[in-house]
Amino acid sequence: MSQRRIQPHYPTPGPAFSYEVSEENGQVLVHLDSGTVALDVAQGDGSAGWCRPAGGLLLPFAYAWVGNDLHLWLDGDLFIFQPAEQRSRRRVDASAAGGNIASPVPGKISKVLVQVGDTVEADQAVIILESMKMEHLLKANGAGTVVRVLVEEGQQVDRSGLLVEMSMGS
Repeated sequence: MSQRRIQPHYPTPGPAFSYEVSEENGQVLVHLDSGTVALDVAQGDGSAGWCRPAGGLLLPFAYAWVGNDLHLWLDGDLFIFQPAEQRSRRRVDASAAGGNIASPVPGKISKVLVQVGDTVEADQAVIILESMKMEHLLKANGAGTVVRVLVEEGQQVDRSGLLVEMSMGS
């Protein structure tokens, strides 16, 4: 694979970095600006399986390309990366603004874990979203109070759709 530049988009936007993936001696090597990460990978169907960072724990993973975006599920957490050259043209995830919680992917609401008036802590789970046969735990970006819950269990949602409105610092 040729070297590309990619930029974190969700859960926290960040600076672009270069990456390249190769295989050597039965390991997958991910070459990053900051160094190389060696992974022992036991794949299931080619886009999901288990990986072990050198000296680390065995972690479940799955990935999918959604358009030009890379969606990576690692040990239950969702990370979305975009090609660096497209970052400036894309809408920023609504969860980054004002503490509101937006859907990072299209899917179905499995469980709403908060109600209007609830006080939540930073990183507290507020919604469980099912997408691509996986459950994603959506968490509060900071401490605050739930102002509105805009979805209900079983509802289909689009990517970037607002799910929970928060008043931060309450």
